[in-house]
Amino acid sequence: MKSLFLLLALIFPLTELYAEPPPSPLVELDYGDTNCMMHIVELERNTNTSLLRFTYKKMGPSVGSSLFTGSAFYKIAKNRGVKYYTVLKEWEAPGGGYYYVGGFSDDNTIGIQEQFGNEYSPTNRAGKPRVFLSVSKMSHLFEWSANLTDSEREAEEHMGILHQGNVNAATNEMERFVALWWSIRRAKRPINLSDVRETAKELERMAPQCKGAPSYGSVVQDFNQILGRIALAEGNVDEAKKRLLASAYSDGSPTMNSFGPNMTLAKELLLKREREVVLQYFDLCRKFWGRHSDKLDLWTEDVKSNRIPKFGANLKY
Repeated sequence: MKSLFLLLALIFPLTELYAEPPPSPLVELDYGDTNCMMHIVELERNTNTSLLRFTYKKMGPSVGSSLFTGSAFYKIAKNRGVKYYTVLKEWEAPGGGYYYVGGFSDDNTIGIQEQFGNEYSPTNRAGKPRVFLSVSKMSHLFEWSANLTDSEREAEEHMGILHQGNVNAATNEMERFVALWWSIRRAKRPINLSDVRETAKELERMAPQCKGAPSYGSVVQDFNQILGRIALAEGNVDEAKKRLLASAYSDGSPTMNSFGPNMTLAKELLLKREREVVLQYFDLCRKFWGRHSDKLDLWTEDVKSNRIPKFGANLKY
């Protein structure tokens, strides 16, 4: 029997014979519905850091996406019982989404590298210093719903209905503008784009009077790109080119400024060998997406070399 045990030990190391099953995710959150679902999961928790992965079926507005991601960091910090937390590193994940490393501490006066190691930069991708967020202060943001009055709760529920694309729930033109936009966002890649042609045209008619609407720049982008893709499918290349440029004629939006513009129409025009207009479009995008000029530079080089850039998630935003 002893010799049998020794033989097994040689074939199967003890660490494998008695290994525990992988731990279940420590924090896992979902946001949205079947059309716009975002998911974040804590993959690994160490002494003072955690590894998280953010994925999505279709990206929501960058403000909402950032809050959703922030809520996961906040929840982990509360579970750990620490006072402060920060983002130490972020990078794009293969197949879409992002990885994040979060740092957790009771002391916000010690530098990033002193607390967590030299592998973490004290500045983020935009070159700005990484900062610690206070758990106690952020509780007012992430646990606000518990303190809402009945009227405030009703207002939040009403806004949620508008964001489902329910135009009938709108009580004024601004709300109608928002609801129409969400209705086409939920249909940005339908089998038949012509199904949303009239909605896109109505948004275009309303746009001059609704410049103060949330994410106005994204609305301008979306209706122009939908109408441009319809024109291209119908053989009107000149109209499609005009719509591509018009989709960047704004000051951007939270989503466009952070995650970047949508490149679907640009790619479709490149497949038609319409390179010059796409290069013009890249230049227009620099005014609101300057923080990622390196990516625009790479795409520009690809186009000038007769290559189709790998636009990745910018075909989804």
